[in-house]
This record gives sequence, structure tokens and C-alpha cells, in this order.
Amino acid sequence: MPFKIDHVLSENISNPDKALKSKVNRWEYEEEVRIISNEEIDLKVFLPLAGILIMRALLRAAAEIYLPVYLTERGVSFWLAGVSLTILEGAGILGIIISGNINDRIGPRLVLIVSLIGSSIFMYLFLFSQGFLQVINLVLLGFMSLAMVPIGMAIMQEPFPENRSFANGLYLAMLFLVNALAGVSMGWMCDHLGTQQAFLWSIAVCLLGIPFVFMLPGKKSEN
Repeated sequence: MPFKIDHVLSENISNPDKALKSKVNRWEYEEEVRIISNEEIDLKVFLPLAGILIMRALLRAAAEIYLPVYLTERGVSFWLAGVSLTILEGAGILGIIISGNINDRIGPRLVLIVSLIGSSIFMYLFLFSQGFLQVINLVLLGFMSLAMVPIGMAIMQEPFPENRSFANGLYLAMLFLVNALAGVSMGWMCDHLGTQQAFLWSIAVCLLGIPFVFMLPGKKSEN
């Protein structure tokens, strides 16, 4: 033991920068732990946001997981079915970028409502359209469906101004869990109800997320 203590002391004396860096890192770690331990999950934000994600999850699973299955059942080739998923996700990226800017201007509630209603409308139109019109509806579906992802993250960060990384982790954990369960549920519905009927049910469930939007508290600047 004396040897170990002498060794550490001699190392710190010979390398004071390393010792100082170690103290700073330890202080930062303790400060981070203190902040996290003092954080409290605001249920007024968490519960409505969880409700929105749960109600949207089936439609998300239908569009992003089972879309190629639906198209191949309608006689579309595997290649075109795969391309359709690329189109959907590409439009979703654009929706994510634009919705973030709109959220900064008008707030999250209107963006979430438009996203939920728009996703439901364009999913319905996609199911009952063909050809070029179906491609247009697919683009608009991807744009509307993924537009709410960054909005939910921004809402989740507001109760955690000193630890946004913790808020992001909490939001993503909730999102991944809900989407995983929804993927399994949608698969069961497709097997027992048929793909098109399962997609239609996902539209109805998605619209049930609208009341949860009005349960979200307003921004602090608005209160």
C-alpha cells in the first residue's frame, strides 16, 4: 500500500497537468450526477407526449416497415417496393428539417396536429390511389409522418434546461420502445385482418393522438 500511494503521489507531482485534469473530470462527473439526481420528470409533458407517440406508432410501423409488404401484395415488384421506402424516408428527412423551423415560429401544437391529420389523410389517399398519384401521396405521407420527430424531442427538452442530453435519451428510449411494440402489433394485425385493413386501423388510431396535443403545456415564454 505505501508503494502504491507513493507511486500515485510521485506521478501527480511529476505530471501536474494530468492531476489537474483528473480533478476537473471528477468534478464534472459529480456535477452531472447532481444535476440528473435533481431533475424531475414533468408528467404534464411526459404523459401527453407518450400518448401522441403511442397513437402514432401503428401508422409509423405501417408506413416504414410494412409498406413493401403491402405493395408486393398488390403486384408491385420487389425493386419498386424497396424504392417506395426510399422515397418515403427521403421525404421524411425534408419534413424533419422544415418542421423544426416552423416549430420555432409558431410553436409545436399546430405542427403536431398538422402532422397527425396529414399523415392520416395521405395514408388513406395512398391506399386508394394508383400510379403517379400514389407516388405523390407517398411523398406527402413521409413528409407529414416524420415531421413530428424533432418536435417531440424539443418538447421533451424544455423541462430539462440544464441537462438536455438526459432529455434526449429519455425521449429516444420511449420512442424506440413504442415503435418496437407497434411493429409487432402491426404484424399481428396484418396477419389476422389483412394488410389494407390493418393500415386503415392505424389511421383511426393515429387520429386518437390529437386530444393529447391539447394536453401539452404551452411554452414557458407563453405562460
